[in-house]
Amino acid sequence: MTVPSRLRRRIARLVPQMTRSRDAGASLAASQWLPADDLAVLQAALLGRIDRPGRGRRHVAGRTVASSGTGGVPKRARWSVTAMRWQDAAEARSRHWAGLEPGASRIWVCCNPADRLRRVGALLENTRIVAAGDIAGDESRLAALSEDLVRRPPDALQGVSNVLAALARELERRSVALPGTVCFSAGNHLTPWYRRQLEAVFARPVSERYAVSEVGLLAASCELGSLHVTAENLLVEIVGADRAPVAPGGVGEIAVTMLRNGASTRRFVGDVGRLLEEPCPCGRGLPTIELLGRASEQIRLSDGRIVAPRALFAALDDPVIADARFRHRAGEGILEVEYQRVPGGDAVDGVGDRLAALVGPETRVLVSDTARLWPGAAGKLQLVSSV
Repeated sequence: MTVPSRLRRRIARLVPQMTRSRDAGASLAASQWLPADDLAVLQAALLGRIDRPGRGRRHVAGRTVASSGTGGVPKRARWSVTAMRWQDAAEARSRHWAGLEPGASRIWVCCNPADRLRRVGALLENTRIVAAGDIAGDESRLAALSEDLVRRPPDALQGVSNVLAALARELERRSVALPGTVCFSAGNHLTPWYRRQLEAVFARPVSERYAVSEVGLLAASCELGSLHVTAENLLVEIVGADRAPVAPGGVGEIAVTMLRNGASTRRFVGDVGRLLEEPCPCGRGLPTIELLGRASEQIRLSDGRIVAPRALFAALDDPVIADARFRHRAGEGILEVEYQRVPGGDAVDGVGDRLAALVGPETRVLVSDTARLWPGAAGKLQLVSSV
């Protein structure tokens, strides 16, 4: 995308500095950490909203967003029009990274009831919204959507990772591949088995999106798979139990402050991760983040050690695994694991031994094979729980 020099001068006046780095105590100009093509897409999308704030938003002072509540109590936040425009721009950049042109068709498999109410507005963006809960537990609807994908492949398929993986298994059962469709995973863990199933059917790397309803798109993956933080819009910190930032590269809870939403408060989104110190080989200077899972899904062992969901997924990883979930019975010292095999797959060997090596001898590992793991009403499968 080429931006005329006149527009570039306007950009320079409107957006002289696009982000702040609290750790460095200094501001960075956008051109220092964004390649020219990404900078053009981001700023052109932003200026499009500033110059032409129509599309139903001219008289809108903002909107209230709400989380789905699948991770606990639903959360609500008020976004200003400026925050909405910056969010639009970040979304445009993430699609650009995945190779999508403006106006590309998309099927969005969502689990948030508030998102399902946006069907009319989505049509204006060439997007079809499908409720994850409607298809995740209904084989006939899952088959119908897969048939629709075959007849009219969209440019992009976005949604909850466990539902997208179920769609991929249905397409693979039909011996169908969709190499022309970009797959965006969001709303649940992108486990090794979900990634493997999706990349087998869509014949390209999965684009990962880390979004939180109340703060928007927090990070998106580049062509190399690194999750880059939306640093021009959000200040992301990793904090410890005392809510103070941890040492660089340390693990902790993710805290987010919206930079474009007036007097925005610091929000704790309930996820655990770490900001990586090594720059991404893609050349972008945007910070990169590693997600380790929900704070509520961490397993606390009797010896005091904490095991993140990502470590459990890595220990269970096997080509035969189609789906799995963990249940930690802390009072009894038991870790239960249920897994579902891919069609025609043999029983997985050594699962119990690998997990036992991870959690230690004081925790008994019980492994069972099940025909199908059914998600909750919203379509999201809770992969790790503790009782």
